[in-house]
Amino acid sequence: MSCKAPPEFPDLVGKSAALAANDPAYAKALRGAGASYHDRRIRAVFAMAPALGPAFTPASLKAIAIPVAIVAGAGDSIVPVDANAQYFAAQISGATLTLFPGGVDHYTFLDECTPEGVSTVPQICADRPGVDRAAVHNQAIGLAAKFFRREA
Repeated sequence: MSCKAPPEFPDLVGKSAALAANDPAYAKALRGAGASYHDRRIRAVFAMAPALGPAFTPASLKAIAIPVAIVAGAGDSIVPVDANAQYFAAQISGATLTLFPGGVDHYTFLDECTPEGVSTVPQICADRPGVDRAAVHNQAIGLAAKFFRREA
């Protein structure tokens, strides 16, 4: 399990604690975090590299009664798959999990970067050797299309 902030928001944990202590609206939102967010319009979910697994109780995940497909990279160095994608798949009844092998990382699921993006935010633009971001995207799109044709 990882409780550290993502590299693109290194001060997230400190800012969240400060907001909780000093911002009444933020504190109120935190107090309501355990409420149900069920929305009847949502009939199926396709989650890519989901995070915050430890924030969800097994009981809350077991209450999900719509089809869920999850994809993640086996090489996710930002959001460990065991505490996130695998945890969600194990707790949500009927959920499916596809792990992309090798060095597919968390940010591989983000859009391909422009040269400006590569120079500005290299940590989210650079994939490991042998990882073809476009090919991963095409595979994920195929899985999502098949899933939603079947479930939605």
